[in-house]
Amino acid sequence: MPYDPRRGGHAPGHLRDWLYQYITGEIDEFDPPQLSFERLTGLMWDCTDVMPSEVRQAMSELECQLGCDERPIFTVAQACRWLRPNLGRVLALIA
Repeated sequence: MPYDPRRGGHAPGHLRDWLYQYITGEIDEFDPPQLSFERLTGLMWDCTDVMPSEVRQAMSELECQLGCDERPIFTVAQACRWLRPNLGRVLALIA
């Protein structure tokens, strides 16, 4: 069954990879994100995939840099729900 953002679940690898590129600040020149950071956080709002440890570490660093209380973020949905209201500040940091 294809991914439906309204239902959540397991998202396609290319969407996760693009989101991870934004979070880590490491844009792949051969496969750059084809959607904006804002669009990806909306599409993956209910994605239940667990993020790799290096991406979780990058999220922790973003939280620290923004002076936010650190909380454990393990899934893509948790990351998107934290990123969305902080998007302007996050984009300023990773630009």
